[in-house]
Amino acid sequence: RAFLADPQRAPDASCVAQLSAPTFIAPANTLMSPGMQRLLATLNGNNPMLLLPLFVLLLGLLVLLSFILIWPLGWLIRLLRREPADRRPAAWIARIVAALAGLLSIIFVIGATVALFRTESDNNIVLFFGLPHEYAPLFALPLVVVLLVPAMIVFVVLAWRRAFWSIWGRIYYTLLTLGALSVAGVLVWWQLPGVLFGM
Repeated sequence: RAFLADPQRAPDASCVAQLSAPTFIAPANTLMSPGMQRLLATLNGNNPMLLLPLFVLLLGLLVLLSFILIWPLGWLIRLLRREPADRRPAAWIARIVAALAGLLSIIFVIGATVALFRTESDNNIVLFFGLPHEYAPLFALPLVVVLLVPAMIVFVVLAWRRAFWSIWGRIYYTLLTLGALSVAGVLVWWQLPGVLFGM
């Protein structure tokens, strides 16, 4: 307005010094991911068919995390019946792998939800390109979950061939593997395991 009122006189630009420098969205400060648009479209619910991956993810997580209740219950039943536990190393490793897949999945989902809401409140434009680089450690988790799934498939085959646990224990581990497979499938569909590599 001062310039328009008097173009010959330089306007007072002291307010410019109070402005902070603009923040540019670039690979140096943003985890660039083409999958973020797909994830945002799913969360916004613009297309009802896009809610299907979210449902599959939540169902897979529910199945995968059921070990928190089922395994202690199984241990208690074995204790009451005085049945020995399967102490073969492969059987224990199989359970550790399944528990790890479940725990890392839920940690990632909770962490990613917090990251999405925090980023949206700060600068929602960033979400169209990815997430701030400070969340890089979080995006190592989907990659680990995806890598654990083939190990679970191998353990399912071993469980049935070598008769780990009871028949119900083997069926349950198969269900856990299917849960992990569905979680990993959705993460891959959202292109989240490759975020650290800009894929």
